[in-house]
Amino acid sequence: MKIRAERAPLADALAWVAQAIAKNPASPALSGIRLTAQGSTLTASAFDYDRAHTARVDVDADSEGECLIHGNFLRAIVGAMSSSEVGLTLDGNLTIKSGGSRYRTQPLRVEDYPTVPALPAAAGEAGASDLTAAVNAVKHPIDDGSPFPAVRGLRIEGGNELDLFGMDRFRLARAVVPWKWTTDLAATVHSGTFVAAVKGMSGSVTLRAEDGLFGLSDATRAVTMRTYADEYSPKWRSFLEVNLEDPTISLDSGDLKDAIKRVRELNIADESAITVAFGDGQLTIDAHTDGIGDGTESVEGETEGSASRGFNPRLLTDALTAAPDGPMTIHAGAKGLWIFQPADRDHLTFAVMTKTLPGGTR
Repeated sequence: MKIRAERAPLADALAWVAQAIAKNPASPALSGIRLTAQGSTLTASAFDYDRAHTARVDVDADSEGECLIHGNFLRAIVGAMSSSEVGLTLDGNLTIKSGGSRYRTQPLRVEDYPTVPALPAAAGEAGASDLTAAVNAVKHPIDDGSPFPAVRGLRIEGGNELDLFGMDRFRLARAVVPWKWTTDLAATVHSGTFVAAVKGMSGSVTLRAEDGLFGLSDATRAVTMRTYADEYSPKWRSFLEVNLEDPTISLDSGDLKDAIKRVRELNIADESAITVAFGDGQLTIDAHTDGIGDGTESVEGETEGSASRGFNPRLLTDALTAAPDGPMTIHAGAKGLWIFQPADRDHLTFAVMTKTLPGGTR
């Protein structure tokens, strides 16, 4: 194998692929990135049994071949080189040359590299930027290691709509992504793995699911990951249903974020409750910390009815941070779940469970 490639796209591809290398690989082979030069394409892949990353890069090839190279070394060396072009030559060892830099490394045994699972069947297509924005909006409640299987990981469901959803016992977040629907899709995956995968993709991304595997692929990159076997909560959609008789307030979310930020400077103990109330055209936030003092914030808005509840300020801040600035409507649910809907982003919905206040007020 003897090839030449532009350094920047090669370095970017290797950095993305290397995310699939486990911190403590089960075998030496799994610490490597497999390089395959065929025609004018170099394919790089890494695998750790939970996920596989594959990326293709255009190259000028004098000869074809394949090898397995220590992944973190390869990523770091190519990424640190200063010349615009990198040459890779396999002659027993792999020589990496760029400008005045030249490194040699002994390959791992490619025969020991396990078979990477094939991509699952395609279910539909969505834009990479839409998927990235959606998962960034819904990831804040997700605990990939939660002891509660019904709320573990990122939930993805596709039919007429493509939903990305995350929740824990106290908050929920949903994003609807436009997509070209081929067949129904339902999978729960590790949110961190999904974020790392889609972050390096562009253009149209094909979503895939089959037999316990979930996949994403664009024109040059692909990832396959295992899904969670436990059943995700089937009731998550019902938690976000809005009762038109619930009290509401419409306001500017940026103003509300600023008010919450100031209140948290006073409310040092994030597990203590703040009071959020609205009515008569304004929303108020009251906080008190023993030994420090108390404070009140007011935000103007358009109200229908009135409500008063306690909140964990950290959970409320997380939801508001994920929401865009601009007009927002807040629905005060009778069962203690308040729903936050950005008015000009109807594909986003957030919800936060209220907290009992002294005296039993919810």
